[in-house]
Amino acid sequence: MLLTQLLREREQLEESLTVLTEEYLGLKNKLTSEIAQIGTEIEQCNNGLDVDKIKLAETVIRVTKSSYTTRPKVEECIKSAIRKIVEDGGGTLWKEYIGLKDYAHWSDQRSDHPYCMGPKHGDITFRIGLTDSVLSRDPQVLTYEEIDAVAYYLTFLGDIIASEKSAAESV
Repeated sequence: MLLTQLLREREQLEESLTVLTEEYLGLKNKLTSEIAQIGTEIEQCNNGLDVDKIKLAETVIRVTKSSYTTRPKVEECIKSAIRKIVEDGGGTLWKEYIGLKDYAHWSDQRSDHPYCMGPKHGDITFRIGLTDSVLSRDPQVLTYEEIDAVAYYLTFLGDIIASEKSAAESV
């Protein structure tokens, strides 16, 4: 066998190995993500939460969970969002999200803005808004089931986040 033929064969085998490794890593990441999601749902069931309502609500509303803590201004935003969803079917959430911002040494300032916009000064640290798929609906209406699911989700947001953290720690 010629050296050039051996080099070509090795190169083809290395390319095949690279493709196989990429496929493996992609599938591994997908399965790991699915296992984590199921772990979260198990934890939510164990805590008496309604997994179906949570899943439905997460298709309707987007919440910045990473900065959630039980603070008066956060609770005020949650109550405002529930009111807009329940009383008005979304109300101004069809045009703007509810937010809190930090600026300099002032924190938790209410700062609602149109989607894709933010404050001139400071950073949004907590946000509640509708998902892009819901915002693109025509007509802009929510079903009774969606309204109920979102109200449930926001009411139990602290418990939902605690369940997600607990599930993540057990993986």
